[in-house]
Amino acid sequence: MQQAVVINTLSFAKKLRVAGFNDEQAEIQAEAINDVLIDFQDKRLEELVTKGDLKAVSADLRAEINKTESRLIKWGVGLFVVQFAALASLIKLF
Repeated sequence: MQQAVVINTLSFAKKLRVAGFNDEQAEIQAEAINDVLIDFQDKRLEELVTKGDLKAVSADLRAEINKTESRLIKWGVGLFVVQFAALASLIKLF
């Protein structure tokens, strides 16, 4: 599970005050950076794949593999019959 982005807004605002920002500017900056980080994290979380997504993809892949396997068996049997018929025809000729 992905860790949440956490920022200590009080500490951040204090550092801004020490750097010369007034109280209002420091608090607004701290809130703004926190909001941006939360928004970024929310967007990243939307992109995560869930177990349900993986199960759906897995089921789709299994179904596709089964279809392909059936086709290969049909072709294999068909080719065997054709080869057998061709061999039988060649034997009759000689």
